[in-house]
Amino acid sequence: MKYRNEYFLQFPRTVFKDPHFNSMSINAKWLFACLLELEHRFTGGKNKQDFFFQSNKDIAEFMGVSERTVQKAKGELKKAELIKTWQMHWRDPETRRLSEKHVSAYRLSM
Repeated sequence: MKYRNEYFLQFPRTVFKDPHFNSMSINAKWLFACLLELEHRFTGGKNKQDFFFQSNKDIAEFMGVSERTVQKAKGELKKAELIKTWQMHWRDPETRRLSEKHVSAYRLSM
């Protein structure tokens, strides 16, 4: 799925066949597209992680919407089982200490 091409983002066709996708809000669909971009940008690499993490605030800024909109849209995507998400802290690679800031981890389910 990931080709590491900077000029396009691959959107899985299976999503269009999902019966929940067509009934989702435009914000949930936009969040899904943004999460695909973030997954493309932040997964893989030397750690070979299949998930990434971001705060709701950072995603809201990326999407151009409020944090409340992100939370509501995230609920729709979780209900449709298009994403899995959980709360976590990130570990500083230099000090190995956990962050004080809570972030959400994301794994796309396709």
